[in-house]
Amino acid sequence: HEQGAAHMADGYSRASGKVGVAIATSGPGATNLVTGIATAMLDSIPIVCITGNVSSKVLGTDAFQEVDITGITLPVTKHNFLVTRAEEIAPAIRYAFQIARSARPGPVLVDITKDAQQATAVFDFEAAQPRPVRLHPMRKIDEHGLAEAAELIRNAQRPVLAAWPGSVPGLSPALSRADGDARRVVGQSCDSGGRSADRLRHALRRPRDRNHRDLRAECQKDSH
Repeated sequence: HEQGAAHMADGYSRASGKVGVAIATSGPGATNLVTGIATAMLDSIPIVCITGNVSSKVLGTDAFQEVDITGITLPVTKHNFLVTRAEEIAPAIRYAFQIARSARPGPVLVDITKDAQQATAVFDFEAAQPRPVRLHPMRKIDEHGLAEAAELIRNAQRPVLAAWPGSVPGLSPALSRADGDARRVVGQSCDSGGRSADRLRHALRRPRDRNHRDLRAECQKDSH
């Protein structure tokens, strides 16, 4: 089943650190990939999904098993391609892998029409060279700042690490939500007393003193 293939590609990527790949036919085969693609998008997992489609001459005519899979996956992919010519396949595939693993990783879909699959083209490896991709500023490591942050954490008495899910490899964050807060408070307590984000959630929901009440009020104000 194609949905299983998408989740397998996702799992392979998580386990290996490489780009996972799933291939499906057109129409319902392609749409079965969507749940796995959305999962990879939300968790920043690099996968490349390759789907088939009807011939380019009948696109948009409701031909047998024709589905606008690039339109369907637009909100849940980093990028997607509709390839209608054989000579475009190699550059699209190479570029898809580059996009999937660069900056914030994520899923890329390549939809190839039937006539492009059946045609022939001269394969030029150099001509298929991916375009340069600008790295996200967060990927530029400031060694001085990193050392300073490590020193602050080392000397902290009750450090709490706050991060969005998927942004810190290996972190299993405890999620808590203040009453009415539209934003998630994400954190994993690191203090020796064993206090966790659950304690923070309890403090926010059941204020026991003025400081807790002020913190709760501030969270509710920010959510508006």
